[in-house]
Amino acid sequence: MYDLKSIELYEDTLSTLQTLKKYGFQIALCSNLAMPYGERLKTIFPSIFDAVFLSYEVGAIKPDQQIYEVIKAHFSCEMTEILFIGDHPILDFEKPISLGMSARLIERHSEQNLSDVIHDLI
Repeated sequence: MYDLKSIELYEDTLSTLQTLKKYGFQIALCSNLAMPYGERLKTIFPSIFDAVFLSYEVGAIKPDQQIYEVIKAHFSCEMTEILFIGDHPILDFEKPISLGMSARLIERHSEQNLSDVIHDLI
């Protein structure tokens, strides 16, 4: 188990999310986390998110369709209007694509950063 205080954002995360907000994007966080990690995560992110969907709060985990449906319902949109970005090939890419979302995979192990993944959106 990791020390909760050691959890940090990637260096590029906050600035990239702020840029997306500046261009009018609504931003949500969706994660499969245990409660202690979720609570820590909420303390390190400023109010950049329009919504936060944590598996222990939603009662479903990725890749259950229910967690993605909760996001869709919250934003009153269609799946085709959602872009899902994450680092897990199945949970964050294949499942969202199968539901009709757009999806992008961020490969941090290849030194890819968030701004690399969203460069064509702005």
